[in-house]
Amino acid sequence: MRSFILTCILLIASTSQLWSAIGEHQGSDYTVRAMISLWNPELGGDFNYSDPSATFPDDISASDLDLDETNSTLRYEFGINLPLIFDVMVGGFGYSDEASENLSTGVTFGGTDFSGNVDTEFEVDDTYAEIAFRLSLLNASATAGLAIHKQDVVTSISAGGTSEEVDETLYFPVLAARGFFNLPKNLTLEAKIHFLEINIDDYQANYLELHALLSWRPLHHLGVFVGWQIVDMDIDFDEIAGIDDVAFGYDMSGPFIGVLAQF
Repeated sequence: MRSFILTCILLIASTSQLWSAIGEHQGSDYTVRAMISLWNPELGGDFNYSDPSATFPDDISASDLDLDETNSTLRYEFGINLPLIFDVMVGGFGYSDEASENLSTGVTFGGTDFSGNVDTEFEVDDTYAEIAFRLSLLNASATAGLAIHKQDVVTSISAGGTSEEVDETLYFPVLAARGFFNLPKNLTLEAKIHFLEINIDDYQANYLELHALLSWRPLHHLGVFVGWQIVDMDIDFDEIAGIDDVAFGYDMSGPFIGVLAQF
């Protein structure tokens, strides 16, 4: 019995020393952190801006408009670990693309019919603020809380001197969660999710943002990271600017690489 107890004590002590060695300069152990990265996502999704007088189909996909291609944009995030186990994050990204395409079939967008050669622009500017409770255990930590997103979304189609545009600013809350796992050699795995699903009367919205990254800090306060991010947004609401229905859904996914500083 004594030998068993002694073995358990030695095992616990050895494990604690190992975790202490692994957790030296933990990536999740910071007061202030700034991250900036270059994201290279591919755009997909559908756009709909319709009224009862539509002549042509009013469901338009990103591929129909030749917008389904990869395009580079900047991502950024700033974080503060506050006392009393609070984390505050602010961040976002901006994305824009334009294309010219010869439509194989006509489409109606906002009550305007388009066919033949059209020029299209798509822009989305997303910013968010997040506050969460933090729980730390050994060399792992997790946060859970809420975030508020502000998105400016613009979709426009023009042809032959005629144009139509949807330009909306959206505010919506999401559930927010993150996980950190500190590895040897100053490596840290990190994952994040923002999630929303709303269906109220004539308003429906679904939002999902996921990212996973691996960071490496050759210097205690400076490092680099690589990862993958997915953003999937679907929104549908009625009676806007005299048009019966506005719906758009976009999805972007792709790799990113960046630098970080933390103190």
